[in-house]
Amino acid sequence: MFDTKKKLKYAVIKWDMSTQRVFRTHISSPTNYTVKCVETGCPAKVHGHVPKYDIHWVVTIVVPHNCVRKNLLVKHPNLTSSLIAQLMCTEIVEKKDMEAKHIQTVVKVRWNYV
Repeated sequence: MFDTKKKLKYAVIKWDMSTQRVFRTHISSPTNYTVKCVETGCPAKVHGHVPKYDIHWVVTIVVPHNCVRKNLLVKHPNLTSSLIAQLMCTEIVEKKDMEAKHIQTVVKVRWNYV
């Protein structure tokens, strides 16, 4: 369960990055969120929604990948500046004079992406 759609999206992206896969948003509405694998023929998808009379987002469908990774991703299209800011919020707030190069290094070390 997730408090907000944004937290659900970030959780999916983090999982996505850890498996070296890329999802694209298929459905995004105020009460539904579905992402699917970008690889043709792969059935992988994640679906979450807000049940009737509820306020929390629930993931109800997770279909695993059957696609084969051709090579390791160096850059991940779902790793956005807003996600990095969310994941590194405490560090950025504590060290207000942090340089962009330091953030790039942290991303490389923690998540193995450029």
